[in-house]
Amino acid sequence: MNAGRLSCVLLTIWSLMVCGACTPKQETAANAAGASAAASPAPEPEKKSLTACEMVTAAEMSALLGGAVTAQNGPTNGQTACTYNPVAGISPYAELKVEWGSGEAAMMGASFANAHEPGLAEQSDGLGDQAVSVGPATMIRRGDDLVTVTLSGVDDIDARIRSIYALVDKRM
Repeated sequence: MNAGRLSCVLLTIWSLMVCGACTPKQETAANAAGASAAASPAPEPEKKSLTACEMVTAAEMSALLGGAVTAQNGPTNGQTACTYNPVAGISPYAELKVEWGSGEAAMMGASFANAHEPGLAEQSDGLGDQAVSVGPATMIRRGDDLVTVTLSGVDDIDARIRSIYALVDKRM
């Protein structure tokens, strides 16, 4: 797959995720009754406490990738991300991102992309609730959340992604 097609697919998926987050939800009778009778605000959902770099440490990622990496936390607005850069050389490289509440929209985006370009987003069975691979990135829906693992400079990518996801799944 060329870089232009990959960029287009990722942009489409991202656009659908953003649109899904902005789509108003239909109000149910229970929500309407709760809204009118609410004297105190509803409790906030439990905050996710671990960062991506804590879900999979640099030492764990080094062992999983077969080469020493360092870990650097990324953005935290509605997500947590960690970039694992090689200690020496140009590989291995990994990125782990967890986006709270973005799972369904990402899978809809991948389905939309596949409808327009069949085979672009390949299904990955046995990962989370649903998973697709687009280029070097594997997006995994876990309930409402989206876990994205991107790897380069390693062999047996599928097995390594499954091992990384197993750690993340245990710690989320």
